[in-house]
Amino acid sequence: MHFLLVTVKVYYVIVNPRPPEPGENEEESVAKTRERLRWDQDDEICRGHILNGMSNTLFDAYHTVKTAKELWNQLERRYITEDATSKRFIVSKFFDYKMVDGRSVMEQFNEIKSILHPYSQHKLALDEFIVVTSIIDKLPPSWKNFRNNLKHRKEDINLDELGTHLRIEEDLRKEEKSKSEGEDEEAKREESHIEGNWKMKVYYVIVNPRPPEPGENEEESVAKTRERLRWDQDDEICRGHILNGMSNTLFDAYHTVKTAKELWNQLERRYITEDATSKRFIVSKFFDYKMVDGRSVMEQFNEIKSILDRYSQHKLALDEFIVVTSIIDKLPPSWKNFRNNLKHRKEDINLDELGTHLRIEEDLRKEEKSKSEGEDEEAKREESHIEGNWKMKVYYVIVNPRPPEPGENEEESVAKTRERLRWDQDDEICRGHILNGMSNTLFDAYHTVKTAKELWNQLERRYITEDATSKRFIVSKFFDYKMVDGRSVMEQFNEIKSILDRYSQHKLALDEFIVVTSIIDKLPPSWKNFRNNLKHRKEDINLDELGTHLRIEEDLRKEEKSKSEGEDEEAKREESHIEGNWKSYARTVAAGWFQFGPDPPVES
Repeated sequence: MHFLLVTVKVYYVIVNPRPPEPGENEEESVAKTRERLRWDQDDEICRGHILNGMSNTLFDAYHTVKTAKELWNQLERRYITEDATSKRFIVSKFFDYKMVDGRSVMEQFNEIKSILHPYSQHKLALDEFIVVTSIIDKLPPSWKNFRNNLKHRKEDINLDELGTHLRIEEDLRKEEKSKSEGEDEEAKREESHIEGNWKMKVYYVIVNPRPPEPGENEEESVAKTRERLRWDQDDEICRGHILNGMSNTLFDAYHTVKTAKELWNQLERRYITEDATSKRFIVSKFFDYKMVDGRSVMEQFNEIKSILDRYSQHKLALDEFIVVTSIIDKLPPSWKNFRNNLKHRKEDINLDELGTHLRIEEDLRKEEKSKSEGEDEEAKREESHIEGNWKMKVYYVIVNPRPPEPGENEEESVAKTRERLRWDQDDEICRGHILNGMSNTLFDAYHTVKTAKELWNQLERRYITEDATSKRFIVSKFFDYKMVDGRSVMEQFNEIKSILDRYSQHKLALDEFIVVTSIIDKLPPSWKNFRNNLKHRKEDINLDELGTHLRIEEDLRKEEKSKSEGEDEEAKREESHIEGNWKSYARTVAAGWFQFGPDPPVES
């Protein structure tokens, strides 16, 4: 029904409110009048379509509802909400909920609580600390300062206490809103000087370094000189605002600090870091950390270790394997090859061993950097032929199929002929590079393979697949898999099952319900309606039952496709016949026109 309403372009009346009527003495433009009349007309059409799709019993119950939106909401409350109580929907419904400005926060808080009720019905455990922290994060943008205050609290609060805080805050906001504009202006002046600092657009001096002075014999442009002078001026303003917001004791301690950035960093080390030791901050601090190029990797590694020390202080358990794998993923872009090498290792390494590897690699990189440009060039020439393969832009022959030959009576364009000849040439180059990088034994075994793609696939089956059986790869391989249109869904389903077989080999537990739900979510875009139908099922299905459903659906789609192709062909023939008749009639009329003129001859 949703698809039908969108297709006929009337669904907007369910989402958007009716354009308002003009006031008593207000003159309304013709455009607005037309817009309102069109809305009323589309609302009637939309309501009619919804009622038209109902059974007689439902029609008798709902035909008195006056607007499409009201009708839609009543049906949604009766049917969609019931389906949404299933585990498939309520698992994500809480986490996907977003509070918005323009609605009562307490009203939205109560909606969240109603979402949480089915969790206990389905015996889904969710720690209250996580619930409270998540709701705080969901507070709307205008509640930013209040949200930050809650996060900085030393003591934990439960769900009921959070509700009390929200209710009090909302009542206070309503009182403030009812005050005069003058009082609001006064309240604005009382805002923190640090926040004002941001609004005056001088915060950048804390984040960005000072523009450098020109060299001895270097001529500097006027624009750069102005930029540096402006930075110095803004730095002084920023520093003054920070000092101005301090107590006398703090001012005496910090007024000798010369730049805003240095002053900010000293205050941050003293105060912000202490607050950040709370569980609310350190839970995400490790996972949000990103290593960057331009800084020592060992320095960043030690920063991560200091974050992890706080985990143990708060008795937060985190498996060492997860820690090591996450740090490897955080390595900066220029360490890509080293990161991949670590992922391909057969044996697991602990945190200290990872630190040793990183230190050795960083020392080697420093040595290599100090070598001459000529030695660097030599090192580049020794890169793998496979990588060179990519650089020479012939890798596409492994991924893309060969352009097809023309049919027997088909004329082919010069561009397509050239494209196919270029593909053949690049395929030979690509195959040669792969063979060239092999040992003599491997060369003898594989030199008879005719195409680069076939050669690549054989090597991949022999070597890459073996590496991919390690836990580092198969953990993510299932979750990263995406089904696509253009390939058989059953073929892709069987590929997923083969990935899952490796989970059992490594004794990795994965609940069947999670597996089935994930596969349903992976179904390709053209299977959207079928995916939604599976999600709305009341009863759970296992993996084998899902496979049966997919096979039946795919067979039905193939039948429908072959039927529609036959019907299209029939329609084309019929259209051609009608068009031919019309042209014949037109020719007859034209002949009469030229012979007798516009008036037909009158028989005597």
